[in-house]
Amino acid sequence: MSFFRYIALLSAVVCMLQSGCSLPTGGAGGETTNGLITGSVRNNDGSKVAAAEVRLFPSDYDPVKNNAKVPTLITDSLGNYSFFSVAPGEYAVEATNGTGGIHALAVGIHVSEDTVTAPLCTFGVPGAISIELTSGSDGSAGYLYIPGTDLFSFLSDTTDSAVIDSVPAGIMPAVCYASTIDTTSVVIRYDVAVSSGVTTTIQNPLWNYARQLVLNTTPDGADVSGNVMNFPVLIRLTAADFDFSQVREGGADLRFMKADATALPYAIEVWDAAAGLAEVWVLVDTVRGNDSLQSIFMYWGNAAASPESDAAAVFSTQAGFQGVWHFSETGVATIHDATENHYDGIAENMSAASVVPGLIGTARNFDGTSTCIHMPGTAGSTLNFPEHGTYSVSAWVNIDSLTGEYRMIASKGDKQYNLQFRGETQNWQFTEYQDTVGWDQTVAGAVAGEWVYLVGVRENDKQYLYLNGVCADSGIYNHSHFPSDTTYAEQQGYRDTTCDFMIGKKVDFDAWYFNGVIDEVRVEDRAAGPDWIKLCYMNQKSTDMLVQFHN
Repeated sequence: MSFFRYIALLSAVVCMLQSGCSLPTGGAGGETTNGLITGSVRNNDGSKVAAAEVRLFPSDYDPVKNNAKVPTLITDSLGNYSFFSVAPGEYAVEATNGTGGIHALAVGIHVSEDTVTAPLCTFGVPGAISIELTSGSDGSAGYLYIPGTDLFSFLSDTTDSAVIDSVPAGIMPAVCYASTIDTTSVVIRYDVAVSSGVTTTIQNPLWNYARQLVLNTTPDGADVSGNVMNFPVLIRLTAADFDFSQVREGGADLRFMKADATALPYAIEVWDAAAGLAEVWVLVDTVRGNDSLQSIFMYWGNAAASPESDAAAVFSTQAGFQGVWHFSETGVATIHDATENHYDGIAENMSAASVVPGLIGTARNFDGTSTCIHMPGTAGSTLNFPEHGTYSVSAWVNIDSLTGEYRMIASKGDKQYNLQFRGETQNWQFTEYQDTVGWDQTVAGAVAGEWVYLVGVRENDKQYLYLNGVCADSGIYNHSHFPSDTTYAEQQGYRDTTCDFMIGKKVDFDAWYFNGVIDEVRVEDRAAGPDWIKLCYMNQKSTDMLVQFHN
């Protein structure tokens, strides 16, 4: 569907379905009040600009359809101006220099029978706004404009882009499309940032809002030096930096793109508009190491968009994810695996009280005596790995106390692999069972009462345990259960791959339950590298160091 036909269909419903879609109006006729707007015009160096032309526009002014003459003044010798008897409403002030080019703009001026000081108008090198459109096929024609100014650009049904020139640097409240053959007028994009001498391109024009998200991997950010491929980036949204009223219910119109407009798969884990909280995973094909310039873009504000959240696309089995459990369900509900494997779990002996705040959304609290999560039917699944295989197991954990013989975090049975706590040594452990010699162990010192990020990695004959993004141990310590007089032949057959995967205990032991909170468990069929693991930690921890929000 062409952009123009799409706009024609939407124009009647956009303002009904989206809060905040209409522009604030200004200068309503009728009774004159004593409203006063004062302001100043300056050069970039701060010097005063005398004899500059200053015009006062209602903030919803359409430069093509509005023919009314607007108040115009000339600044005094100090660069100051004053508009008297201004009707209540929202306004913008536009200043021009002697050549007539627009170089300064002050917006968001609210008048309510009081004296109002407008933001400073500063002359500078203007920028431009380029808008990418789909060519029309229905003969529609119109123009694009910045409301509250006389900036606009005509287009036709053969135009696939339009450029509005001489735009002052700053945040433009909106860019709008209006038809020349009817009364259609809709907002294309709110809050468009324009820089001096730079053309800002509006992509995805059917979405009213956009936000630039910078992925900072320099030492000031996530501090990751190498490129990381096919990485699920966690985006946290809060009411402090995001207006949930602008989005369709459940985040249905949310979208993410690369700078070149390539769509990025995403999965909404949490969307709670009432609480002003959302947590979304976005799959980025390459996160560049030691880089502060890479950006992705978030779009929202499209009344006709359908939901496209797709967890299986973000946590793809082809990319190595064989099981991913977010724990975003209620207490007794099925614990869903985010991958296409659907290794869903049964919450055993859990209740609504078992659902607690986690590092990412909700987590599960394990009581240390009877609660666990069992993934039935996974004994012979892709969660099985051969002896000396290649795989990774990770989880965020917060253990209540360093007590007990063992506390299981994630397990494929005692004689395959385990991520666990051992009370005797006060250590976190990652173990793989070897058929002839017992358990290969890597360890890290454990702490109680705080969140830690654990990743166990097996890579053929190598084994690693990472704690909070750093490799804590790369040695292998064998723990054998065989009596010294056991023969080699008698040792065969001990390795057991017939157990289901479990979180919070071992399926083959009615003991060693975890005591504390577990969140975000993953099993991957690859050996996660140091940069990947560190980036996970730096992005997922409560003080995210990777994602930076820009307007």
